[in-house]
Amino acid sequence: MVRLPEWTETFEAFNLSQAEFPHFSMHSGLKKLQIKHSNLQYIHPLAFQPLPGIEELILSDNLIEKLPKNILQTMRNLKVLDLSGNKINGLEGIGGQLATFQPLPGIEELILSDNLIEKLPTNILQTMRNLKVLDLSGNKINGLEGIGGQLGRLNLKNNPWTFCSLNMELLEIGNIGVGYELNLRGCKKLKWLHADNNKFDRLSFGESSGPEKLLSISLNSNHFKEWPESLLDVSHSLIILNLANNLINYLPENGKLLMTLFPCLEQLDLSGNKLSRFEAS
Repeated sequence: MVRLPEWTETFEAFNLSQAEFPHFSMHSGLKKLQIKHSNLQYIHPLAFQPLPGIEELILSDNLIEKLPKNILQTMRNLKVLDLSGNKINGLEGIGGQLATFQPLPGIEELILSDNLIEKLPTNILQTMRNLKVLDLSGNKINGLEGIGGQLGRLNLKNNPWTFCSLNMELLEIGNIGVGYELNLRGCKKLKWLHADNNKFDRLSFGESSGPEKLLSISLNSNHFKEWPESLLDVSHSLIILNLANNLINYLPENGKLLMTLFPCLEQLDLSGNKLSRFEAS
């Protein structure tokens, strides 16, 4: 058992070899608990009950796959929860309090980067009224609904993300560092897409499930190496297309033929790419 002096407000440990979380004696004055770069794998359901005053709980870079049900329920003062660098594959196993988050009304920072999470429970963020920072980078997330209104930082780097909601018309996701595929299947009402300064290299709409009347696309400063063939799915309505500052080095057809497939197109920006030739007429 770990017995801390009464004046202790911070406990930090690194490189612990044990798989089970330490057993603490009652200590309501502890504000910060940090165990990093260790072999923690199992946490007893009552592990945090002796520590109700914790405001920062940092258990990053361990081997944790899940937390026991309702384990955070007594931690009403918790403001920062860092579970990055573990093996968590879903939030349902974190006791439901991350599914509803009712027991944690004061949470401000939730760090879940570099885990194996594939999805978040519906409307999870709407119940985190004070959440300011959410880091989900390095997971396998492919969808999210109900982003909270107070959220100031949302990190989604290196996730195969699907951006969509039923009635979305305008989507602005510039400068958030997301990469790989931009998947817009199901976004039938989408009209304006702004996704500059990211790391997208693929674009997918879906032949019949994508936008019915997309008017404007801006993908400036991404990682496209070739003309996105999926643009043909929205070519009938597209008016503005910005693919500047990518890595495109060729077009699938000569410019004149390509442009006939976009009858409404008024603005096309391909500057800053690697095209050696473009015949527009």
